[in-house]
Amino acid sequence: MRRRGATLVEVIVYCALLGLLLTAIYQVLIGCARAYVEYLSVTELERGVMIATTRVTWELAESNSGSIRIDTNPSGIVFASPQNAQGLFQYDASGNLLWQKYVCYYLDTATRKLVRKEEYLTTPETSAPAIPTGKTTSYFKNSTSLVSTWSAPAITTFTPSGASPVSLTIAASAQSPIPDKTGTRPADNVEIFTRVYLRN
Repeated sequence: MRRRGATLVEVIVYCALLGLLLTAIYQVLIGCARAYVEYLSVTELERGVMIATTRVTWELAESNSGSIRIDTNPSGIVFASPQNAQGLFQYDASGNLLWQKYVCYYLDTATRKLVRKEEYLTTPETSAPAIPTGKTTSYFKNSTSLVSTWSAPAITTFTPSGASPVSLTIAASAQSPIPDKTGTRPADNVEIFTRVYLRN
């Protein structure tokens, strides 16, 4: 008994169904790839803001409420720090903590970076020094003799306020690597708010 082969119409139907199935699978894979790339982009942005927040918080917490200056142009904060170049604390013969330097974090809007600079005291002091009138964020930003020791990219907002605790708002923004349906690449935004309680 002879077996009947597939007719041309059946072959065309099978091919059409297979094409629809492959198209659906392709769309799912493309959607997963887009979601993964978007996830990596947002995660990297969040990581950058978390690192910036952790660093500022960790260093600022060692300062004193009487040794803080907050400016708005450029937006930033200047504070006294008892940490030496190795990030350690030093004490005099009587066991008094020695204050070593002034630290400044400010937002550079031109480069969209949170920048850190520092300036050492001529002589370490045993009491937390008040911030001199001239030691503003503008002074640190414009000083060519003070080199940036650290910076965080893609930062759009750095807003410190208060004295004890100090409130910090740090936000970052970056263009999404994936365009939307209109072909526009929307911005990914991350913002963190925290309070820093000073220990000294």
